[in-house]
Amino acid sequence: MTDAPHSPAEPTRRDVLAGMAGVAALVLAPAGVAASPGGVSPLLQASSRLTGIALDSSYLELADTVWSTLAPTYGAPVLQKLVQAVNAAPADRPLKDVLSEQGLLPAGQALATTWYTGGSAVDQGKTVLFYDDALMWRACAFTKPPANCGGQFGYWEQAWTPGASGPAPASKT
Repeated sequence: MTDAPHSPAEPTRRDVLAGMAGVAALVLAPAGVAASPGGVSPLLQASSRLTGIALDSSYLELADTVWSTLAPTYGAPVLQKLVQAVNAAPADRPLKDVLSEQGLLPAGQALATTWYTGGSAVDQGKTVLFYDDALMWRACAFTKPPANCGGQFGYWEQAWTPGASGPAPASKT
C-alpha cells in the first residue's frame, strides 16, 4: 500500500466495482436527487468544485443522502440555485466570493461540510450519514476510516511509516 495516487489509466479493482455500483445506483436512483433539474450530474459537479475532490457517478447514492439531508433546512430551490451558481462560476474566481454575493455561502459550506465529514451539517454532525465514505478519508491519504482493516491486530500501536504495509508483529517474551 502506498500513498501515491494511482494512474487514472490503470483502474483499480475498487474503481471498477465503484463504477459498476454507480451504474446500478443511477438506474435505481431515489427521487430526491434525480428530481432536481439536470439530474444528479450537476450536483456532483458542484460538489466536486466545492470540495476539490472529483466525484463520479459512484457517489450517486451519497449525493441523494446529502441532498435529502440539506433540503429540509435550505429548501430545494436554494440548493438548486447553489448548484447552478457553483457550476456557472468562473474558474478564476473564488467560489466563496460568488456564493457570498448570492447569499448562498451558508448552504455551500453545509454542502461541503456534509461531504467531508459524513455527518449532517444541519445538526452540527450529530447525525452520521456516511462516515466510512466521507471525503476526509480521501483528502488524508495517510489514514483511513477506523472500521477498515489496516494491518495485523495492534498495527495502530506502531508509528506510521510511508510505504509500509504494516508493522512486523511484536514478540511478547
